[in-house]
Amino acid sequence: MIRHARNEEKAELIKTLDEAFFDVRASDFSIAKSQPRAYGKEKNRANEHLVIEKEGKMVSILGNLQETLTFGEHVYPFATIGSVATLPSYRHQGLMRSLMEKAHQENEEKGDVFAILTGNPDVYDSLGFVPGPAHLLLSFGPLPLLEHDYSLRPMEREDLAFAYALYCSSASGRIRQENTFLSALQSHASKAVMIYRDSKQIGYASFNSRYGNEIRLTDMAELEEVLPLFPSALEWAVHTKDFAFLRLAYEKGASLRLWQREMLHIYRPDAFLSLLHENNETVLSRDKMAKEEAMHSGHFDSNAFVHSLFPSLQKSDVTLSSFAYSFEIPWCDLF
Repeated sequence: MIRHARNEEKAELIKTLDEAFFDVRASDFSIAKSQPRAYGKEKNRANEHLVIEKEGKMVSILGNLQETLTFGEHVYPFATIGSVATLPSYRHQGLMRSLMEKAHQENEEKGDVFAILTGNPDVYDSLGFVPGPAHLLLSFGPLPLLEHDYSLRPMEREDLAFAYALYCSSASGRIRQENTFLSALQSHASKAVMIYRDSKQIGYASFNSRYGNEIRLTDMAELEEVLPLFPSALEWAVHTKDFAFLRLAYEKGASLRLWQREMLHIYRPDAFLSLLHENNETVLSRDKMAKEEAMHSGHFDSNAFVHSLFPSLQKSDVTLSSFAYSFEIPWCDLF
């Protein structure tokens, strides 16, 4: 029988997830430490988990956290699915499929536009999921230090206004919520630093071992001078509209790979298309800087460059391709 966990069962939920993941995670794995926004002390979202009990104990669990994206006056509800786990001795009995089907049923009834999860496509494509957002991960070889006096220091809360404004005005067109921006950059999986030139704040960088690193500067033309501050082995998460990054990669022969583990289940196609349209309108309003930069530094067709490296992307469904290239859901804030 499938039911919702109760908030007073949070400790049992965490204990079961730790036990279920023990054979695929490090020996000291703790879901409360690795996913504090879902299982930390400050929140209790146990009742947003579906569970199956056998012999008086939880044996299979699925987190189905409900979230929203807001564009102006329009609110789009969606679900973040994660912590899909079954105790080893109860696997291969169809329990995960039963939980997923129940989650889809509930999400449709609630009016969710889509659900998103991170996982193996071979596992989840049979459950109605299709490839979602794609990330380009780009890394450079050693770059020479140039003349300006650049320095770094950890990001603090007082840096939030500067960093978030810089993020919102960037050419990438990504969307994050302001109230979770700092916690996303300073989570268990990531660290953030402020970048200074001659003691003046000019940008920030965030290091995330799971989702790639990001860097934003008030003037992305300084990218080549700033990158030597960081290890050359870092992989930077790059959007196809990040002309400065892609042009530098083209000139310096940097390595580039596609990282795509997010998958989507779309419940309301019309609402999803409306969401894309509103997002793209926001992206277009933020594209002025990118267009000006392209005009001043010579034409560079970033999409052609990316497609030359990944021809299969040209065959992607146009809706999901648009979603992948212009949108970032804050799922990493949750799972």
